Amino acid sequence: EAWCGKQLFIYDDVFNLQDIERITEKHNRELLDEKLRAGVPDEQRACLSGLDFVVGDYLQIVETPERKFLKKSDQLDYICPRLKKLHRLKNIPGFWGSQITRTAQNEKRRPMLFDLSDSSGLEKAADRVLFLHMPQVEGQEQTGGEVQVELIQRKSRNGPRDVAVDLVFDRVLTRFRPTTSRAPMDGVAARMRGGSSAGGAAGIGRDGRIQKGAFA
Repeated sequence: EAWCGKQLFIYDDVFNLQDIERITEKHNRELLDEKLRAGVPDEQRACLSGLDFVVGDYLQIVETPERKFLKKSDQLDYICPRLKKLHRLKNIPGFWGSQITRTAQNEKRRPMLFDLSDSSGLEKAADRVLFLHMPQVEGQEQTGGEVQVELIQRKSRNGPRDVAVDLVFDRVLTRFRPTTSRAPMDGVAARMRGGSSAGGAAGIGRDGRIQKGAFA
């Protein structure tokens, strides 16, 4: 299929870790050969990849028939480093969804790293951890075609942690968009520099509470 002028490969029946690795390497090699045939400067070849990115939904359903585990957390401790190695070796960004526990929802707070289901392997391997959170006002529920959503960055190896931006989710188009005309992360950067926060950025404390202006 085509998406924004790019080739799009969709698999909804692949859960085996070895199959995921095989299919990723296959498409990456094919697209990389196409780019090399089209002509690429020598200085760009070392960091070139075929695929632009890989998205997986979601980690907890990935299977490992080659190895059996008694606990799901042990299985994820095995899967996450394997996937990270794949993305690093092939120079392909990977975006993997994960289940989270209901603890944050039951306690009416924003999700934390420890809310990731069977999280130790994922938390350790991930370069960045982002949560989507729909704030709930006491006694109210968001209804209608659009709802307010917070995108919370709890971990980043090369950037800010515990920051959030406001987004709008269009339920009809199943699409997220920033609450302003500016890119959401611009607001984070502005607040980190001490400027205004048109994108809705906010600092978040370890207890999951939004601390408005914490980075101002």
